[in-house]
Amino acid sequence: QVFDPQQEGATPLGVASKIGQLDIVNELFQRGADVNLAGAGGRAPLSLATEGGHLDIVKILLEQGATVDAADEDEWTALFYASRDGHVEILKELLQYGASMTSRTADVGAAVLYLAADKGQLEIVQELLANGAEVDATTLYGFTALFTASEEGHVEVVKELIRYGANVNATSNDMQTPLLIAAQNGFLEIVDELLSHSADVNLAKDNGTTPLHTASLKGQLEVVRKLLAHGAAVDALGDGLTPLYCAAEEGKLDVVKELLQHGAKVELGGDGERRVTLVGASLSENLEIFQEILDHGANVNSTGTDGFSPLHSAATKGNIDMIRELLARGANIDALGNGLTSLYTAAEKGFLNAVEELLQHGAKVDLESEDERRVPLVGAALFGFIDIVKMLLDHGANPNRTGSEEWSPMRMASQNGHVEVVQELLRRGAEIDFVSKEQTALYTAANMGQLDVVKELLSQKADPDILCEKGQTALNIASSHGHLDIAKELLAHHANVDHTRPVYGVTPLFVASENGHLDIVKALLEHGANVNALKITKQTPLHIAVKNGYLGIVKAILEKSP
Repeated sequence: QVFDPQQEGATPLGVASKIGQLDIVNELFQRGADVNLAGAGGRAPLSLATEGGHLDIVKILLEQGATVDAADEDEWTALFYASRDGHVEILKELLQYGASMTSRTADVGAAVLYLAADKGQLEIVQELLANGAEVDATTLYGFTALFTASEEGHVEVVKELIRYGANVNATSNDMQTPLLIAAQNGFLEIVDELLSHSADVNLAKDNGTTPLHTASLKGQLEVVRKLLAHGAAVDALGDGLTPLYCAAEEGKLDVVKELLQHGAKVELGGDGERRVTLVGASLSENLEIFQEILDHGANVNSTGTDGFSPLHSAATKGNIDMIRELLARGANIDALGNGLTSLYTAAEKGFLNAVEELLQHGAKVDLESEDERRVPLVGAALFGFIDIVKMLLDHGANPNRTGSEEWSPMRMASQNGHVEVVQELLRRGAEIDFVSKEQTALYTAANMGQLDVVKELLSQKADPDILCEKGQTALNIASSHGHLDIAKELLAHHANVDHTRPVYGVTPLFVASENGHLDIVKALLEHGANVNALKITKQTPLHIAVKNGYLGIVKAILEKSP
């Protein structure tokens, strides 16, 4: 049996079967071809003929003793190909030869009925059901044929499955239902069919999400109306959110109005509500929805359990109109959400106009409270928003204040290479050697490879030898990471070339040798690094270079050895 690489490693019989060459198939059998010899992927001639839709060849292969349930590497038998591709007559032939309808695919554990339903192959579905296919057979994830037919919008297939007793309230492993999926995709006729056969309108996923949530989220207005007419709980919580919240955040105005007309509450006031609807409306940036929720009595200071207020969400989007409206209605301008103020949020996002608006209304540049995780100046410095940095400083922001997380503005600006921000902070009184979470700005810049920041800090007399995390200096960390230009800059500014980390006894030369950074090793040696320095294990840089096989470093150290 010769394999033909042009046909994915199929045998000659497989090739002829796939392309429908009946005369060649007959000739090959006369020459003793093996009817069950599979090609690449384990696909037998019978599967190939089925996929090609060649009934006459399928019949001959079966007559010649083809194994009807021969499976390939994906556990697909010929029946799967017939079911997927709608080859009804071939499917009938295979079933007459006893093809199994219970085989499962290797990937998701789908049976042939599931595959046929997924592709909307109504005649195949009818034939399989008539021959006793299990209507509620599930995949590995708990999905039945009714799920996939509902998801793909195959109305007639859905009806046929229900006629054969499919469970309309079947639940997947994560508690999805056919109704939930159909509602999400806006298949009104399928939703109606499921509901008319007693589908539970409020059966929810494991996180509480109901069909009304998914329909509202996707803006499926007619489906929403249908669900409400069948008793859908208008204020159900799914993942801590109501259907009204879902519609509001996604900007689905018609659905928002429909839900409100059916008595949806703009906030529930319970512990389970993660975010109130006005937060979602603010995030949507849809002023009409925003106004609609306000007009229905939303409290501008309500937050839900995550602490995120409407003002925070408006600031997140930089929406000046919403910010002004909320402030005019008494929103607490300095309220903390997850430890951050709305001013911080606007500053971090780079919304200069929003920052200005909040400051004009009296927002504090820092609260001097342990509950405040980060001050607004940190957020602006982190992302290099120089105009916002200047504005906050002009309003009295302390360039050295950190918030409870202890991130300083200088460290954040240095981390991301924002030289102009670093310069402005220093000009306004930032302490150049301020230690923030065990790091100075110089150490952070050296660690992150920010050469321009390193140069600026050193030119402003930053101390290169301050001990930072794990007793390291800026030169230690630059040598470890292979930042050659930074190491040279530090050495040029008289960084201690032989600083020894406490406990470990490791010098910059040791970490450079350990990590294979030859150029840094040479630079350190040129500045007099001690080649015989011992770490706590009594090893020298030479030991570790030899151990790691760094010949160039070994040579460089030996050349400098006494």
